[in-house]
Amino acid sequence: KFVPESQKAKDTKIWSVAENMPYLSDCNLYESEAERRVCTQNKLIHHIHKHLRYPSAARESTIEGTVVLTFVIDSDGNMKDIIIAREIGGGCGQAAVAALKGLPTWIAGQQNQKAVNVKYTIPIKFKLD
Repeated sequence: KFVPESQKAKDTKIWSVAENMPYLSDCNLYESEAERRVCTQNKLIHHIHKHLRYPSAARESTIEGTVVLTFVIDSDGNMKDIIIAREIGGGCGQAAVAALKGLPTWIAGQQNQKAVNVKYTIPIKFKLD
């Protein structure tokens, strides 16, 4: 029996590494996986650097350190399930999550020519000047 694509069960497995890792749509102009990965990394760093706000509570308490976030780029290219895996306090975890918002869209990762869910882990450093 024919099942429309929209009604097929989504694969819920989450990959740590896929044959083709997800990348930001802005990096689509690169042909090689390696170039797209470097482009995505650079754009992520630039975006976070531009949008990260040091929480005043953390600043007043001289809190420094590294927040670690994990998130999933799903098979549709959506960022979801953002989790603060390591929190340093003073609102830094929430500030790190907020800095991720507003990223360009993602192109889903692929395994065996099929779009898959891929988990990312990203450290975000908080350092007072």
